[in-house]
Amino acid sequence: MEFSTKQALLDALRAAPDRWQSGAALARLLGVSRNAVWKAAEELRAEGLALESVPRRGYRIGTGGELFTAEEFRTRLGPGWQAEVWPSLTSTNDRARAAAAEGVAGPLLVAATVQTSGRGRRGRAFFSPPGSGLYFSLLLRPALLAVDAPLVTAAAAVAARRALLQFGVRLEIRWVNDLMSDGKKAGGILTESVSNLEDGGLEYLVAGFGLNLTSPADGFPSSLPEAGALFGGELPAGRAQIAAAIALEFEQLIHRLPEADFMSEYREANLLQPGTRVFVSPARGEQYPALVQQIDPSGRLVVKTSDGQLQVLTGGEVFIAE
Repeated sequence: MEFSTKQALLDALRAAPDRWQSGAALARLLGVSRNAVWKAAEELRAEGLALESVPRRGYRIGTGGELFTAEEFRTRLGPGWQAEVWPSLTSTNDRARAAAAEGVAGPLLVAATVQTSGRGRRGRAFFSPPGSGLYFSLLLRPALLAVDAPLVTAAAAVAARRALLQFGVRLEIRWVNDLMSDGKKAGGILTESVSNLEDGGLEYLVAGFGLNLTSPADGFPSSLPEAGALFGGELPAGRAQIAAAIALEFEQLIHRLPEADFMSEYREANLLQPGTRVFVSPARGEQYPALVQQIDPSGRLVVKTSDGQLQVLTGGEVFIAE
């Protein structure tokens, strides 16, 4: 079945979500045969749509199902976007970087039902079980200088916060890339980029999002005591709708960098407020205590050490002192 027929059927059903529509009426509306309508409906069911059908009444969209397909993403993202959906990937960031190396211009969204080797900060494994999480990466090629790259992670966090607010979730941010909900870590962001040494510009950037939408059936591993979920029960929207909302917010911010005015929102939503006592774990060296001074306009964290020295951090890990 061609995508156009399947998509046209989906659009017609979504236009009247509570009304039964007969196969004959849908066939006339779409300009196809009733058999073509039936085939398209079966394909939508196979892809995860909760589609109800009753003899002599017709079809309507039910509840409890969703579409998690490349076609669904392209529809929600709009013109210009490309999308890939995989049953399993080592990491959506790995696939996005490979697509960039293949010459894919972007914007591209890469999503997976499960990641077998998802990565967090410092190459740590990122818990990516099937069924309860949302894992996707965005490939873009903005006209940005490498010096502006530290702003990308902050922009990604604000984009996720703005998008999830549409679904009733109010996120907090823990510098630099943790997404927090009700005091628990419900998601993380991993941004990567490749720069051109000749002109100092970015060749491309990849922003990977890992979100715990609901708690896994067996709960979170004991090794992740601070892990939590964004939603306590049934999702208010499909995974594709949630991911697309984040992607569109992120794209808008990225193409306005470095002038985009979002750092005030990033600071206000951040758990690391001025005066917060923290422990800094640098990439090299020993952990040390410090006092947060500010998050500067470039997204860097400024802290004061116990000997009164100011340190400007572009990365590393920071833990709030108990």
